[in-house]
Formats: sequence, structure tokens, C-alpha cells
Amino acid sequence: PPLPSRQTRRARMTDAPAPAGDVIDAHTHDVVLFYAYTPIKDTERVAATLRHFCSTFGVLGRVLVATEGVNGTVCAVNDDENNLDAFKRTLAACVPATATMP
Repeated sequence: PPLPSRQTRRARMTDAPAPAGDVIDAHTHDVVLFYAYTPIKDTERVAATLRHFCSTFGVLGRVLVATEGVNGTVCAVNDDENNLDAFKRTLAACVPATATMP
């Protein structure tokens, strides 16, 4: 039998493709994987904030934002490690439950 229907608001950041000719691997990029199951009321605002941050600072990846929480994988060039730290701070400002992530 089909599962019961449940209305869920989801906002997804657009996948940011790597610039032409660039290769993303462990030798050139640092990667952060994360998730937090926590209520998010304004999914559109969270997604827009993270989308703006990523496009401004060259952070690539995919982040799914839903009323039940957030899940994502992002990466940045090794030389831009501060961008990943800033991403984590921005994420924590939008979704406080992620503030305790290492």
C-alpha cells in the first residue's frame, strides 16, 4: 500500500557545476558532509542564504533544505579552507542545530 501523504516544504540549492576544465578531487578540494534533523520553518530563506554564500565564495556542492532538517555535501579549494569554516558559521546562523558540528 502507498505511504500516507505528508505535505513537506522543501527548498533545494541549485547544484553548482565545476568550472570547465577544473578537476575536483581530494588533492585539490576539502569536502564537508553534514546533516541535522531539526525543524526548519523558512526553508526558502535558508536555501537562499546558503545559495548566495556558495555562489559568492566559490563553494560547490548540493544542500537539501526541508522542514525536517538539512543535508548536504559541499567543497572548496584547499587554499580556501576559511570558506568552509565561513560556510559552517553561515549554516549555523541559519540552522542553529548545526552549530555543534565539528
